[in-house]
Amino acid sequence: MAPHDSKNEASAHIEIVDAHKKAARPVVGTIRLYDEDGIVLIPTPSRDPNDPLNLPKWQKYIILIIVGLYAATGNLMASGITAILPIVKASYGGDPKTSDLATWPAFYMGVGNLLAIPVAHAIGRRPVYLLSTIVLSFGCLWCAYSGSLESHIAGRNVMSIAAGQAEALCPIIVQEIFYLHERGHVIAWFCALQTLGTAALIVASSYLANDLGWRWWYGVFGCLSGAIAVLSIIFVAETKYERTTRQTAKASTKTAPSYPSQPTPSAPSTPSTTPPAPSSKTCSPGKATPTGPKPYPAGSKCSKSSGSPTSCGSS
Repeated sequence: MAPHDSKNEASAHIEIVDAHKKAARPVVGTIRLYDEDGIVLIPTPSRDPNDPLNLPKWQKYIILIIVGLYAATGNLMASGITAILPIVKASYGGDPKTSDLATWPAFYMGVGNLLAIPVAHAIGRRPVYLLSTIVLSFGCLWCAYSGSLESHIAGRNVMSIAAGQAEALCPIIVQEIFYLHERGHVIAWFCALQTLGTAALIVASSYLANDLGWRWWYGVFGCLSGAIAVLSIIFVAETKYERTTRQTAKASTKTAPSYPSQPTPSAPSTPSTTPPAPSSKTCSPGKATPTGPKPYPAGSKCSKSSGSPTSCGSS
């Protein structure tokens, strides 16, 4: 039996871990949102006016409210009928198929997401969202004027395909118009509008259906869905935006401070060890030599030998 080599096993484990670290993307939650200069804007905004991050602040929050109300209304119309189902069942003579009004819409909400989200990624969020608001309003009117249980079930199924966008497309629209450091509280507001709004409307539904009948339940909330569709056409902008590397680099480039160039120090010179050679020069008349102020006669020569003072004599 071969001996167990713990050192080789540990080194192999370290190599595998290092390979994973090099290949893996940054872990979610490890992005720096703040640095020494303040808040880091993620995604990096561009100078393009079509960039949804450049929308005015007031329009962003109007979009948040409109989309949140649509999500609440869509959930109400798809699942809120359980609050008035006994009234609806009584109007159809206790038909057991009445329960299909509450069960099949949950399935078609999922189908709506499977169909709409790929299309929204391909052509944009706005056309898919606006079509959903219109289909939801149309489905409410269909159910209100339905003449049979089968027509009623079909109308609710079509309406639920549109209502499914409340669970997937609406959060995408909200997060694409806000920066990463803002998304926490705006998604919380969206969830509050969706959840509390649906709960409040379900409580009101039982009173509305008791007083006006279940058909007016569809009529009232169909009108509300139509008003949301009109507001969406006016205020909800396209939020799908492709960010290129060039735009990101251009928007985030900073000019580095320039400093005066420093002179390059020259290499120190090596002192020469060779003694200077003796030199001689002709003394000009009327000029003094370095050793004294006296002028010498014309034609005299000055000789300088190593280790001796300068001496001049006549030729």
